[in-house]
Amino acid sequence: MIPITRADEELFGTLVMAARFGRIGTVVSHLAERYEKEWDDPLAGFPYALSMLAALQSGREDLQEYFDYTEIVETLSDLLYNRPDHWLGRYLRIHVRTMLPADAPEHRGYIAAERARAAEDAAELIERQDAAGWQPWFACAHLVAA
Repeated sequence: MIPITRADEELFGTLVMAARFGRIGTVVSHLAERYEKEWDDPLAGFPYALSMLAALQSGREDLQEYFDYTEIVETLSDLLYNRPDHWLGRYLRIHVRTMLPADAPEHRGYIAAERARAAEDAAELIERQDAAGWQPWFACAHLVAA
C-alpha cells in the first residue's frame, strides 16, 4: 500500500484552510489546469481531487461550483487505475461515493450504483490492507465498510 504522507496531510490542511477563507476556487482552477497538462502523470490529479474534496467538505453553498462528485470520483479512478495501492486515493473515492446527496430522486439509480461501488471498493481496500503491514489509518476502511 502507498501510505499517507506528511505532504498529503499538509496539502489537505492547506486546502481546507483555503476553503474556509473562500479562496479554494483559484486553487481548484490551478490544479485542474495542471491535471490537464500533466494527464500522463497518474499522480497529477490527486491534488486536484483533494482540492475539490476540501470544497465539498466545507459545507459552504457558495463553494458548490468548485466541486463535482463525478469529477472527484473519476479523477481518483484515474489515479487508482495506475496506482491501485494508493491507500488515500481509494479511501477518498469510497468517502465521496458515500457522500452523494440522497435527496435527489431523479438520480436514485446513480446514487445506489455509486454506493454499491463504494462497498466493493471498501472490500477491496480491506483485502489490500491485509496484504500490507498494519497502519493506524487502516481502521478507517473497516469503519466505512460497516
